[in-house]
Amino acid sequence: MSRTVKEFILLGLGVFAILQPACASAANEIATIRHWVAPDHTRVVIDTAEEALFSTEKADRKLTIVLEDTTFPDQIAQPMHPNKPELESITITAFLPAVRR
Repeated sequence: MSRTVKEFILLGLGVFAILQPACASAANEIATIRHWVAPDHTRVVIDTAEEALFSTEKADRKLTIVLEDTTFPDQIAQPMHPNKPELESITITAFLPAVRR
């Protein structure tokens, strides 16, 4: 095999190795968000394409759910207002790791 062919193959493998992680780490997608209010609890269901990493923050009467490496569709209304005395609003925040908050 000539030196030029070997260099071309190595260059192709190098480009593939650099681009492959970006393709493999595609963001999760939110499909729908539903919530139910009962006298003793509120349930929030977030349907995603894949299992999602999340954290919750509660301050005063506001609940924030933060989804990591997730995209948020424009058609879902924000925030939700469950009309409960102890919970004023629920906000879902989705972010990609490359985006600084």
